[in-house]
Amino acid sequence: MKLTGGPATILITDDGREVLKAVGVALPESNLLVVDIQESEDLGVWLRLQREDQVHCFLLLWQFVLGIDVAIGLGKITGLKG
Repeated sequence: MKLTGGPATILITDDGREVLKAVGVALPESNLLVVDIQESEDLGVWLRLQREDQVHCFLLLWQFVLGIDVAIGLGKITGLKG
């Protein structure tokens, strides 16, 4: 699946937490990280992250990702139900 432009929750490894801490990303207590995915590629997933007072794009390598949850629901149903 090609991931592009949207919010997602990523389950990262402990090593992934260390990588993100090293570049100054504020992390929650858990290994679940809510992010905006810009794009995915063979090396990993590009994330849009707020760091200090700027927005950055960061490549998180697949080796640091345990799972990704992306909402793809049908949304709101309107009209008659039969």
